[in-house]
Amino acid sequence: MAWYRAGTITLTTGSATVVGAGTAWVKYARAGDLLSLPGQALEVKSINSDTQLELALPYSGAGGAGIGYALVPTQGYVPDALAAMQQILNEFGDIWQAWQAGDLQGRGLVLKGSEDAVEDLPTEGNTAGDGYIVAGSKLYVWNGTEWKYAGELVTTPELQQLRQDALDAASSASTSMEGAAAERIATETIRQVVEGARDDAALYAQAAQSGAGVQESFPIGVGLSGDTSGPASFFQVKKGGLGSDGVTPLPRQSMFQRTGPTTANFLYSLLPAGEFDASFQVLNTLLSRYLLTIADPATENTIFGIDKTGMPDSLPMRALRASVDANTAALAPFAVEPGALTDSLLVLRDPLTGNEIAKILKTGEFDSIPSRALKTRINAIASAVAELRRGEFIEDYELELAIAYGQSLSSGISSGQAAISTTQPYGSLMLSGGIRTFGRAPYTGETLVPMVEAVTTGTAAGVETPLSGMAEMCNALIETENEVKWTDHAWHLVGAACGGDGVNITNLGNTAGSNYQGLLSVVDRVKAIADADGRPMVARHVNWIHGPADTAGGMAREEYASRLTTLHANLDADIRARTGRTEPVLMAISQTASHSVYSKPPLVALAQADVCDGVTRFLITPEYFFNYRDQVHLYPESYKWFGAYFGLWRKRVLIDGKPWKWLKPVRKISQGRAVVVIFDVPVRPLVLDTSMVTNPGNYGFSLVDSVGTAIPIASVELAGPTRVKIVAGADLPAGFKVRYAYDNGTNAGAGPLTGARGNLRDGMGYLYSTLIQGVRRPLHSWCEIFEI
Repeated sequence: MAWYRAGTITLTTGSATVVGAGTAWVKYARAGDLLSLPGQALEVKSINSDTQLELALPYSGAGGAGIGYALVPTQGYVPDALAAMQQILNEFGDIWQAWQAGDLQGRGLVLKGSEDAVEDLPTEGNTAGDGYIVAGSKLYVWNGTEWKYAGELVTTPELQQLRQDALDAASSASTSMEGAAAERIATETIRQVVEGARDDAALYAQAAQSGAGVQESFPIGVGLSGDTSGPASFFQVKKGGLGSDGVTPLPRQSMFQRTGPTTANFLYSLLPAGEFDASFQVLNTLLSRYLLTIADPATENTIFGIDKTGMPDSLPMRALRASVDANTAALAPFAVEPGALTDSLLVLRDPLTGNEIAKILKTGEFDSIPSRALKTRINAIASAVAELRRGEFIEDYELELAIAYGQSLSSGISSGQAAISTTQPYGSLMLSGGIRTFGRAPYTGETLVPMVEAVTTGTAAGVETPLSGMAEMCNALIETENEVKWTDHAWHLVGAACGGDGVNITNLGNTAGSNYQGLLSVVDRVKAIADADGRPMVARHVNWIHGPADTAGGMAREEYASRLTTLHANLDADIRARTGRTEPVLMAISQTASHSVYSKPPLVALAQADVCDGVTRFLITPEYFFNYRDQVHLYPESYKWFGAYFGLWRKRVLIDGKPWKWLKPVRKISQGRAVVVIFDVPVRPLVLDTSMVTNPGNYGFSLVDSVGTAIPIASVELAGPTRVKIVAGADLPAGFKVRYAYDNGTNAGAGPLTGARGNLRDGMGYLYSTLIQGVRRPLHSWCEIFEI
């Protein structure tokens, strides 16, 4: 595709808006292209109309009208094709729901082997979609009741070589969709890529104009499940083009009856025009010319196509078809020998780095950067409903003590509010003295009773501890994932909130203090009851919910981390000694988010993240998105929502034995004014959510230099499923840092409206949620407070 130079432009000094005259930018330009002017190249941020575009940065040169220019493509020479891929992928937006509902059925072709004659094909043990090569070249497919002839397989070594040549040509006509997020490609390099691809485009244009020997092709997503109740494909790409009406989706219910695109799995023959086998038409009568086409934007002629077999259709391929005998059987060994075929039928590569940026798999599925969000959802759902479903729930203990320790949030303090969990829906228990100890040592509960919440009076008005939300979430997951009701097993969770209102970590960590001794007395009491009843007992974790007291006191980051590590080690040793168990006592930690209330930096919050290693200590969630009743305390429904996160964690880690991930930064890459932060994302993609948390400015991100002086930010945007791109107002200095939920918010109160906060989350809440007083609360993983 040549550089676009039509018309002239008007530039204004200090403005990022460029106005065109006689231009058609909507069709011939893309965001990310370079606006080439004498002596400089400017990045295009967006195409607003045929006559207006927006630059990434304000224009700093001399303004004027009637200026000549050129738009240089940097996002690849197959933008129409990639846009079509994205449109096709968008048609699958609801398919993940079908995975969750278990409605998807069927599969594509599976080549089982080869036989000398049709009579030798197996008559038993076949599954719809099984395929055999007969007599070296004929493909037969089992349709559920009988073997159906599906055409000849044709190839020669020359075919394989020319196929590779076509793939290489397509590869050279693409550029990376992702690399520009981190660094700018040099103008001269782009020019060389453009000139090289121009020759490829001319070759394909010549092929398109020849018009001979091109076979018809299937719509995308043909199924062989034996289901004849609906259309035979999910959707089709019309041969007339890839515009807004070029893709025709079929009814959603029909989509749900099939597993996904399977076209390329068939490896049907490359028959010349006029010899198209009738058996294909039995499967589908809505045949279109191509699965995917690349068109010349000036003439709209097809210059490159992918036919129904997933093979590229170009000048070399047409020349080959004119000379190859249609009965050649050389493809059979490639179809049946293990390892002979790669996983991809077509691969588009970055010509600069050789990295894959998009490909079509043998299953007919598109695999590209824009498709990762869909694949992540499907994989996560599959993991949730299949991998984690053990079909049996087995625990070695009948009583499992879960302890909450820390400040007032660990005990559910919220003056003037009513408790929610006043009945026990599962078999969770507590000591008869109440779910809160408030530092009492010894604690004198004599029996175990159903875990319920009740309002306590006095200076510490407890209402709803997070333990109830934790217990309900954990039990609900056991019931849905393991398909075992609580009445059908002997395991019971015992909860005890042993924290103190406004107590700092120094006092909580004092092994001789009343809070610490009160916690140990709870362990002793539950152990005594368990022994008397002959019920095996264990305590495998402590929920640490703490921070405001030491944030207000200005404790150093390193000191808090050291004290928390020591406290955990002491709890691990003392609890194991009292229970007589060898299992380590893990610590599940929430990240405090009340630092703006005290006009302090989040040193305690950073320390809490520092100590979490994902092995013995785990960061469960930051606290900035919960609803706060006052400056530092939550509403009862938020306490229960808070607890559900701990319930999800303990089910995954302690029962399923799975790893736990939370949303956190991994590293940053910077050049000039831009920095890209790469995240570890539990359920991709990243989301900037301004509905659950109001935007404090720049979605909670800030930049500072090496001494903490603020650096102005020009823009913040997602740069992929795991990346955030931040552009500063000037070049970034050495030693700069990126902060998140660090230095925004006011002292009016913590939380999603006025507290220190950010808008970055993942999609875990699409998979897991909890119902509280008729309101569905999603369990998204919100990004930890950080400085990197």
